[in-house]
Amino acid sequence: MTILALCCIAVAPPFYVRLARSELVWPDQRRSRQNQAALSVKQAAEDLTKLLRLESSNLITLDNDSRVTPTYLWGDFNGDGAIDVVMVASLNTGVVFDIRHLSAFVIDKARSPGSRNGYKFLPEALENYRDTPFLVIFHGANGTTIKDFQVRERFIVLDGMDEGPLRMTLHRGKLDTVFAGDEPRAVIPPKPVGDAVLLLWNDNSGTAVLWYGGKYYWYPVEKPSRRKPRLTFARPTETAVDREKMRRLL
Repeated sequence: MTILALCCIAVAPPFYVRLARSELVWPDQRRSRQNQAALSVKQAAEDLTKLLRLESSNLITLDNDSRVTPTYLWGDFNGDGAIDVVMVASLNTGVVFDIRHLSAFVIDKARSPGSRNGYKFLPEALENYRDTPFLVIFHGANGTTIKDFQVRERFIVLDGMDEGPLRMTLHRGKLDTVFAGDEPRAVIPPKPVGDAVLLLWNDNSGTAVLWYGGKYYWYPVEKPSRRKPRLTFARPTETAVDREKMRRLL
């Protein structure tokens, strides 16, 4: 290549964007891809809305007014390797509420840390959530894909998030142990077996919703702090004898 050719390249205007593998994409092509991505997201939301209405006989719909973004996420929440989806949903107030349409759903409040198994939520009480958004989680069948999603298990998870605006994201791995209220104590969080769903305010505090022991739990998420919490060992399945043993070890 001659010096003249190099000079021409140096002063040439940036008509393209350089990508990996030296692929050249002209600005018009980039805008086209961005538009296609936006249409893909919109199409996915429409498809999930149809899926929700189909599974619930039109009783549940995707909630676009809850001030939670995004309104859905794909992940693996129960750790079985199959793809799942979580959606921010609400009751369709334009139809008559009939709990029989939701007989295939497990309807429950997100369990709090340290809660016992004695509490049972009555599915009929879901009608009281007409003005409150909630989470719907579909566990996918083995081998299913986003393009060809097949539902294996259906969950309605209530009271797992605060009021918006919230940012919904995924977290894989151990959750940070936090304080319980104003007390200098903290409950060790259940260990997620899959992706935990985080619902966060702008300061990165909020709640996590995670699968543990065959149920969905919530756990508080606090913004980073220099203060190290004092632990209390109160896992959902342990007994008072277990806690006493742990205290003796400290």
